[in-house]
Amino acid sequence: MARNDLTITRSTKFKKDLESVRKEQKDLSRLRDVLTRLSHNENLENDYKVYPNSGWMSEYKTLYMQKDWILVYKISEASDELLLARMGHPSEVF
Repeated sequence: MARNDLTITRSTKFKKDLESVRKEQKDLSRLRDVLTRLSHNENLENDYKVYPNSGWMSEYKTLYMQKDWILVYKISEASDELLLARMGHPSEVF
C-alpha cells in the first residue's frame, strides 16, 4: 500500500532561518532535494547524516545537509505532516 505524500508545515523560526540561509547564498537546490524526498517518505540516511534528538526534542531528527548546515524536522505519521522546525548552522540552531 503506497503512502501519501506528507504535507509540509514550516515553523515561524524555520521561516526566519530560511531568510538567513538565503542571505548566506547557500545552495538551495540541496534543501529542495531534501524536502522533496522527505515529503515523499524517502529514506535519506544513505545520502545524509540523520540523527535522532534527545530531551524535549526527542520527536525530531537532525539532518546534516552540509557540515555547517542542518535541518531539524519531525514527521507525524498520524497527520501525514512534515514539520520543519529549524535550519542553519548547528551552533545557531541548538
